Amino acid sequence: MGAMDLGFKAWLDLCKEVILPWLPLLAFTKGATPDMIETAMRRVKEEAPAEQVKPLAGLLGLFASRFYGEDLALDMFERLFMSTEILQEFPLFRHMMAEAEAKGKAEGLREAARLGLENRFGPLSTEVQTALGQADEATLKDILAHIATESLEQLRTRLGLSNTRADSASW
Repeated sequence: MGAMDLGFKAWLDLCKEVILPWLPLLAFTKGATPDMIETAMRRVKEEAPAEQVKPLAGLLGLFASRFYGEDLALDMFERLFMSTEILQEFPLFRHMMAEAEAKGKAEGLREAARLGLENRFGPLSTEVQTALGQADEATLKDILAHIATESLEQLRTRLGLSNTRADSASW
């Protein structure tokens, strides 16, 4: 190996030491794309010292999930690392996943309430659709628990709607 080869190898090693720790910040840069994020993740996996792979990949995945969504980060981790275990070590990511799960659960309850109300009372008014869209999980569960037994007026009250409208017999 010549002196030129040794100098180039030293330069590559220096680049790894200097550039790799900054790769997680790529997600914050203007014009960064999911492909660029994945390339950076691949470089971290293949080039970072073993003790730095988890923290660097985890940060890059965490930041990417904030800008491009959790699905992208999870998909990238599953393809490159065959697991999402690295991300699970970050409390913020666990919190984000719990929020996404709660949001999905609320959307499922909201859809079930909407379908149940439409099935029993017919098409829903904009007012009721808006109230369902703003209802919290407890209210949605309450509506679902009483949908088969309560009157239209009682269910409107559970949604926080007034029953004094002239057309309160319609949803």
